[in-house]
Amino acid sequence: MASKQEQEQKLHLTLLVDKEKNRVVVAEANGDFVDTLFSFLTLPLGTITRLVFKNQQEQETFGCIRNLYKSVENSSDEVFFNRICKKMLLYPRNDSESYCQKLKVNVDDSEPTKYFICSTCVEGKGLLSTFAGASCSCGKLMDKEIKLHREFSNSDCVFVEKQTLYLIFDDLKVLRSFPGNTLHQLQQLGYKNINKLTHMSAIVGLNEILDLLRKALTSKSPLSDVFLANSKFPCKCTLSSRTPLSDVPSTTTVMALKVTISKSKKKIVYAEVERDFVDFLFSFLTAPIGTIVEQLNGNYCIGCMNNLKKSVNELYFSCLIVIIPLGTPIRNPKVTPQFGCVKQPLKKLCEQDAPTYRYCNNGVVIDYSYQKSRAMNLFDPRSPYGTIESAVGFVTWKSKFIVWDNLQVTPLENNTSSIAFLQKLNIPLDDLEEHEVRIGKKEALYLLGASLTSNGAALTEALFHLIKVPKEETN
Repeated sequence: MASKQEQEQKLHLTLLVDKEKNRVVVAEANGDFVDTLFSFLTLPLGTITRLVFKNQQEQETFGCIRNLYKSVENSSDEVFFNRICKKMLLYPRNDSESYCQKLKVNVDDSEPTKYFICSTCVEGKGLLSTFAGASCSCGKLMDKEIKLHREFSNSDCVFVEKQTLYLIFDDLKVLRSFPGNTLHQLQQLGYKNINKLTHMSAIVGLNEILDLLRKALTSKSPLSDVFLANSKFPCKCTLSSRTPLSDVPSTTTVMALKVTISKSKKKIVYAEVERDFVDFLFSFLTAPIGTIVEQLNGNYCIGCMNNLKKSVNELYFSCLIVIIPLGTPIRNPKVTPQFGCVKQPLKKLCEQDAPTYRYCNNGVVIDYSYQKSRAMNLFDPRSPYGTIESAVGFVTWKSKFIVWDNLQVTPLENNTSSIAFLQKLNIPLDDLEEHEVRIGKKEALYLLGASLTSNGAALTEALFHLIKVPKEETN
């Protein structure tokens, strides 16, 4: 007999199927399944890449994000400010982890956050780390784990009401299961007789949820793709960077980089960049997909994630989302403190402020008003001094980098031969031309969107329109 834990790893769906078109028209499920769907929005891109895209075939990848992830994975520890920074990018934290741990099926297998102090300094300087083995200011390691005292709600709800029934359409639009909603949506889809649709039952486990996550990012029909093995309605996730973002004001330059173009192919071959640009690109991996969808504001097609995010907002305003004292995390997911880019040009991708931690009863509490405990300083791996105020970034300032058009990042070592580099390109020298481009908020948005949607030409799609090529060379 299966254990209780194993039984809790299964979710149940009722599917209404159009057999002629081999597609799921709508599914009906309780809050457990909807909670899991909505939890997708809290997942950082690095976690998503590790879970479902890292080992997929090239045609199944999610834009150029896998190239960014593999660039981190393949780089030596010396490229990063310290060994912790590399791990932060490969295993970014979900700021909603405490909520997701209550899910019946939680796809995020990341290790829960732990808290460490230096046993020598705990009664002195009071430095706290959320990373094992960090160096204390006294030179010893912070390796003594202490417990976080946290108050939890007695409710077993996560994001939505557990016993309520919901409609989930093939494009992941989610509505309350009212007869009026069902009638209106089926009419909108062109169905006149519900009895001509076939009822099916589905038992959903972790493998199916991971498949749904992958299809939710790359398809317009994830339910049909997963439960009927139907890929008839793929989503083409591309948008030219020349499409104006009229609602984004021009801003001052945040970063400048040198790009080398192929004049004949009208594309960027590579960019020669400093650490701040690489930090910005790598920070995509630590940002929740829900935050990214909100930042891009519908200008890019990211599978069905826009529908999922819109459903959260609509359910929230109809008072069906569980109200949480600090806000509903799936409506406004945040980058975990210390996991963001220090010089972030995109406001919504900035990390949220770290809470105030206090040492109390041989543990740590998050409490701004509890004065009988002693405030602790939070160690920041991105800083040479371990302090939040002096945070620098993920990668070292000693390195320069080559960023290729597909967002593969290659550190430039001191002994890298520029002659061998140009020979390896195998492009006629008179076809190459160097330009400088300046990155502000609008260009940063283009880069973010292209990283998710481009089929191997993210720099070209995002930045080539900034390059002023002489007219005679474009004819």
